[in-house]
Amino acid sequence: MGYTANRTIQSLYDPAPLERTVDRLARAVGEDLTEEVRRRTPVAEPPPGWTPAEYAAHRQRSPGTMKASWRTGQVRPRRGEGGTEGVAIESYTDDLAAVFVEYGTKPRRIKAKGKLMAVPKPGGGIEYRRVVDHPGTEAQHPMRDALAEVNATWADRHGRREMERWAREQAGRA
Repeated sequence: MGYTANRTIQSLYDPAPLERTVDRLARAVGEDLTEEVRRRTPVAEPPPGWTPAEYAAHRQRSPGTMKASWRTGQVRPRRGEGGTEGVAIESYTDDLAAVFVEYGTKPRRIKAKGKLMAVPKPGGGIEYRRVVDHPGTEAQHPMRDALAEVNATWADRHGRREMERWAREQAGRA
């Protein structure tokens, strides 16, 4: 003879501790991701013959601006594949150069709009030109590499501690 329950399975436990655990875990993993991306984001070094102040003025930004601009967003509910519910957290930057650092750029010709462009000379010093053949930049992949690192280590960094905390909360001993 089969068993018929008069309540849903969800009514047998309190979902609040699990929801708090998932939120804490998502926040911790998101902060890890942001820190890993910051650690892996390169800081532009001045070309030979340029001082850091000259280079910052030329680029119209301070060295390390992108590294400092990474942020962790809010934990948000999301619906995954097959309609499963979960949470998401984002690591982001508003720095427009981030996409070029992640994916690199192709060689291209740059034409000055209005004023001349400062270009480092091979032996040192600076010359000014209207047209520059830019060699392109190699992709650095700070986000891809940070995602791989955090994905491989999140359970060791946070999983066991959060699951133990959840078990205590579920038992009412938080």
